[in-house]
Amino acid sequence: MNLKINICLFCLMFLSFQSGGAQNSVQLDKSLLQYYQLINKAEMSIINGNNKDALKFYSKAFKYFPNGFPFDYRNAYLLAIKVKDNELSKTYAAFLIQHGVCKEFFRNFPLSMDSIQFSKFYAFNSRLAKINYEYRDALMALRDKDQGIRESGATREIINKVDSIDYEAFKIIVKKYQFPAIEQIGIMCTANSVGFNISYYDILLLHFSQHKYPGFLEIMTNALKRGALENNQFARYLSFFGDKELPRYGSNPIYKIDGKFYEDIGYSYSRIKIDKNRKAIGLSTYKQQLENYRFKNKNPDSILTIPGNMNQLNGIDEHILKAFKPFEMNTKNKNVPSSYMPRA
Repeated sequence: MNLKINICLFCLMFLSFQSGGAQNSVQLDKSLLQYYQLINKAEMSIINGNNKDALKFYSKAFKYFPNGFPFDYRNAYLLAIKVKDNELSKTYAAFLIQHGVCKEFFRNFPLSMDSIQFSKFYAFNSRLAKINYEYRDALMALRDKDQGIRESGATREIINKVDSIDYEAFKIIVKKYQFPAIEQIGIMCTANSVGFNISYYDILLLHFSQHKYPGFLEIMTNALKRGALENNQFARYLSFFGDKELPRYGSNPIYKIDGKFYEDIGYSYSRIKIDKNRKAIGLSTYKQQLENYRFKNKNPDSILTIPGNMNQLNGIDEHILKAFKPFEMNTKNKNVPSSYMPRA
């Protein structure tokens, strides 16, 4: 299914030129913040080609926050395979299987064991899974409804009405089960089995953010604080609110416009304030964030996942293009400190 996200370009431009927003940024507990900081270091180690160091940082991070997030455990597993650490690869494989990762994923990235041993290993860990399928099915039904109405060619008025109904349904199931964390709904493999995603609810949250529904910010903030919602996802959803009183996190500063890379110049006007907000929830500074984009551009086929979504625009007006400046994607930023590494 092609997920259709209706992003208002005007809203994106409006966000670019706002100040850093209110400075009462969300504060995380020390363990969760330590987790993010270690994950940041792991990702920078990947960018620098230091796989063994990256694996060490992942291992330390999971001690602070064992539940972790899907792509962090995926990276840790793949790194353990790369450096031939059989014990860690089995540990992380067990976590992935217990959270619903399908066999096809392991056919592409196999453990160091024969097929009979793996079948037993997979079956044993599958029995330990505690996925709430009732909750997951409810989220998938809402997602399918969200996409179905958009693919039907319905008017904006009807789509908005359906979104409002979906939000009320989402509030009810979140009240019953709490926010959908990985330990509740598990991980969904992608069709090509190369990786996996957690899109049971992503498209819903994007649309709820665009509507700025009452109470939704509180739902997201509480989920962030308890580690049910990843920090870079939180920053991404918050960027759609367009409320200058909210803290800004400078999500997605790099755009690809008509095949060329550009930097949102509005971000630089409030970089210090925004970086303060980002650091409070474990995100990287702006300069460090750029290394993510450069790595992803240089390594499009990398099996390891580095955060950094890029907006792509085509045929925009000349006066809107003035809000951007050309970005050199292939030039390494030499001013990235080692103590605080990129996350999103």
